[in-house]
Amino acid sequence: MNMITIVSITPLPLNRDSRALKIASSFARNGYRSIVLQGKEGGLIDKSKITELRTISVEGFFSSDKELSKNIDKKIKFIIGVKRVIKSLIPIKIKNIIFLYFHKQEIQNRYYSKCVIQQIPSADIYYVHSWEYGRACCEVASSNGALVVYDAHDLYSDIARENANFNPLNLSYAKITERLEQDFLERADAVVTVCEGIADILMSRGASKTIVVRNSHDFRLDSSDDVSLSEFCNTSFEQGLTGIVIGNNKAAYPIEDMFSVVSIFKGRVRLIFLGQGFEEMAQKAKSHSVLFPGACDPSLVVPLARHADFSIVPYVPRTRNDSLSLPNKFFQSLAAGLPVIFQSLPEMKRISEEYNAGVALKKMCAAELEPVIRRLLSDVKYRSELSRRSQRASEKLNWEQEESKLLDLVVNLLRK
Repeated sequence: MNMITIVSITPLPLNRDSRALKIASSFARNGYRSIVLQGKEGGLIDKSKITELRTISVEGFFSSDKELSKNIDKKIKFIIGVKRVIKSLIPIKIKNIIFLYFHKQEIQNRYYSKCVIQQIPSADIYYVHSWEYGRACCEVASSNGALVVYDAHDLYSDIARENANFNPLNLSYAKITERLEQDFLERADAVVTVCEGIADILMSRGASKTIVVRNSHDFRLDSSDDVSLSEFCNTSFEQGLTGIVIGNNKAAYPIEDMFSVVSIFKGRVRLIFLGQGFEEMAQKAKSHSVLFPGACDPSLVVPLARHADFSIVPYVPRTRNDSLSLPNKFFQSLAAGLPVIFQSLPEMKRISEEYNAGVALKKMCAAELEPVIRRLLSDVKYRSELSRRSQRASEKLNWEQEESKLLDLVVNLLRK
């Protein structure tokens, strides 16, 4: 009997998609041939956790809207046959139409062109993270009788519309995203997501019964390397508390409030931002109490976080997607045994109340953060009790528990 093959596909480098890595590793660990296709090359990662890692290659793809925009003038030159085009002489509506046309072409070339389809290997199940490669996988699956699972980490259509900011061009692009995701929701054999709130919305949009597999931490993927947080930050820590913010920067993060709180304690509290996208913030900080060491390998996040004294998960309800967040960093903080400070958003609050862990704020701002951090600093028993609660919660809220739902899904699909 041939081994069942499951191909996981992510538009990100695998080292930047911890959920895709956890899921693909679970498949490999439980006897499936687990191949991962990543949309972009990434940093080093332990490939022994999966069967095989490949990168989808498409020539001529612009890696970002900004890069695409820079190259549009070149394409316009070719079309109208002139040596130079002065942007100010082209009406904005025409530029938008031309940009949208090429953007559509780029989406097709990058995600569901013949070139992409040819690079998707034969499989029994395609497990697709995000909407981008959904159409291509459905095409391949229809030709070889495979099944397709859509794992929606977020409300992607909402994100595209939220980022449009009333710009006609961006709104048109958001509509493209919505159509592609809606088509994928209806065609997928199963839909998986990270929390109940998003599951309800996806089912209201026509998805089949949606399975919730929380983004809990997988301790089995942690590195055994003994690296301290101070070593990683290339500095030494004096007395006081160390707080940590895990993950990459997001536009809505109240960075200034966190800076303000740290300054109140005059060196007795330091805050470390363990992720990417904080370069501009690093220039503004001008304080030895705020550190920006950058991102680390996913296997080091929790081992490093264990050296901190508390964690801040600074999500605020700027959008519906933000309000329904139940991020990986929340579970990583619990896994590290840290007191977790977060704004009282529905999904995180649900976990906090169910497992009696974490400190929920009415608002993620300096006025709310300051008294909590002050108590953590002055009350060792309180801090220890919060740490114990996080540890107890992580014993139940870990990937081994969630993995069973994933494996049941695979078994049920293969029975079809």
